[in-house]
Amino acid sequence: NNLRVEGARKLAHDLPRFTSLETLELAGNALGVYGIKALAPSLAGLTHLKLLGLHGNALGADGAKALIPALAKLTNLEKLSLHNNRFGVEGAKPLSAALFKLTNLEKLWLSHNEFGEDGIKALVPGLCRLTKLKVLDLDNNNMGMGGIMTLIPAIQRLLNLEDLWIQSNHLTDDSVQTLIPYISPNLRNIRISQNNVSVSMVARLQLL
Repeated sequence: NNLRVEGARKLAHDLPRFTSLETLELAGNALGVYGIKALAPSLAGLTHLKLLGLHGNALGADGAKALIPALAKLTNLEKLSLHNNRFGVEGAKPLSAALFKLTNLEKLWLSHNEFGEDGIKALVPGLCRLTKLKVLDLDNNNMGMGGIMTLIPAIQRLLNLEDLWIQSNHLTDDSVQTLIPYISPNLRNIRISQNNVSVSMVARLQLL
């Protein structure tokens, strides 16, 4: 698929006919800011959606801001994929506000969004509301030690979390050590490859 803006406008015209839709996968369609602006009003009416895939659409911060009012109305969502959209810090802020409404989420993919420490900090208030969350993907977001420390309040509250993906985030043994005391017994898998983490620390995680 390669909808781009014109295709998004056509889809926006048709979507209101599918109010009972539960799955909508629109990944990799080069929607950009104008495409998501065209789609957002129609998306808001799909209140039965349980899975929404919008990853790889180069939405950026402005696209996130355009999407969020519609996203906040999709309160039945269980799976939300928004990775590879380069939201940055300014996109993380409105996304966090939407997460306050999406309390049925079980899986959330947010990798490759250039959040950095400040973006993670902006996301945390919304993440803390997702008490049903089982999978959280934050790979490739330049978190560093500061990002891990700001994430801790969310990790403390996400007691149903089973998979935490923090691959390629400039983490060290110290970063992981900071996180360990807050790991829930339900957390089965922490993906930490492509970080500066020692083999002994990886082995320690496997023993938790």
